[in-house]
Amino acid sequence: MADAYPIPDRSFMKKTLNIFQDAGYYWHDISIFNSLQILDLKNDLIPLSQKSNIFDMQINNKGLNGKYFGNVVFKKSFYIFADLNTYGLNLINSSGMGFQNHWVNLQIGKGREEWSAGNDIELALSKNAYPYDYFKLSSDYGRVRVSYFHGFLERTEDNVNRFINARGFEWTNKRSIIIGFSETIIYSGFNRSMDFAYLNPIGSHLELELNNRLNKPGDFNSNAVWQMHLDIHIKRRSRLSLNFLIDEFVIDPNIQIGKEHGRAHSIKYSYAILKKNKNICNVNFSNTYIGTPTFRHGMGTNNFVNKGIPLGWQYGSDASSFNIGLSYLKFQKLLIDLSFSFNKSGEEDIRSRPYEPYKDYIKDTFPSGTISTQKYLNSSFHWQKSEYEIYFKSKLIVSSNEQTDYEILLGVSSGF
Repeated sequence: MADAYPIPDRSFMKKTLNIFQDAGYYWHDISIFNSLQILDLKNDLIPLSQKSNIFDMQINNKGLNGKYFGNVVFKKSFYIFADLNTYGLNLINSSGMGFQNHWVNLQIGKGREEWSAGNDIELALSKNAYPYDYFKLSSDYGRVRVSYFHGFLERTEDNVNRFINARGFEWTNKRSIIIGFSETIIYSGFNRSMDFAYLNPIGSHLELELNNRLNKPGDFNSNAVWQMHLDIHIKRRSRLSLNFLIDEFVIDPNIQIGKEHGRAHSIKYSYAILKKNKNICNVNFSNTYIGTPTFRHGMGTNNFVNKGIPLGWQYGSDASSFNIGLSYLKFQKLLIDLSFSFNKSGEEDIRSRPYEPYKDYIKDTFPSGTISTQKYLNSSFHWQKSEYEIYFKSKLIVSSNEQTDYEILLGVSSGF
């Protein structure tokens, strides 16, 4: 059994693991809901080593930044971890403590959840969100896994408390297919306390709301979305990942005249064009669509944001994106990522007015209003030697108004 602690997203090992999984390795460890932090990385075709401490020094066009990730595991099942960041106001990127054995994980701390089939195509919950305080319970029963968490997002200037709650269920054969279902809820209210009705990990939002079992009765104080997830490994070289989300669904168009569905979807296909002698090269294509009213609510404090930043897909809502990418890995030495994205977004993008309610659910053009486009060219190069790593990242952004922007980052990492 490997050590029980989260793996930082920026680490060489996590990026290596993502490429391996797209190529078909480590499928017994893949979980749509990250149900367990334990990864049995040593018992596979290509063993990976985890580092307990990682130090980073980064310089970019915005300044100098230092980062540190560390963890301590004791008695094989108890752990504490911290991911610290010296740039900006968000000093603690994530931190917490937990217990984990071969079938259950209990964790409390600060961070964010990423629930999605496939990498980098999250819809409702993403690693790009602003961190929040929460506790989590996950368990693994072999082919069936479940996950639940409940957290506090923020308190607004108007003394409105905002909370998040989610539950997920998945089935896997641990070789080639994962099927999952999840429910995610945002609820809020003036001086509202944590709602104990949502502490039930198998309780449904609709059942609780319609039966007035919440501490704020009625159907206006909570906002839920439901997702279906599918991850398939095809013929040893391909991976197909699908996520479909429903925010509000038009059941009878004859009664709900002119209304549109509140929905979203994402799909990604990855193919290993090279898979030999610990050298892997994957090419991938992905598409993401977030409907115009999706992730908004009739009460804006129930929108899917935290500190003004989307909880899910980083490009907000009322938007779509097409991406093509190439990843190359020379095991334990070199990692190269190249990608091009074309995005379209409308006036109802949740990033521009994060706490305002939806305008309406009347079907209209998509994206709404004046459409803006962005083209992104991303590149990253990681070189690793023993416990050291040097990496370079760049992003070129060309907007529809002919404005060009760029981001560059140079970093050095040392781990042990």
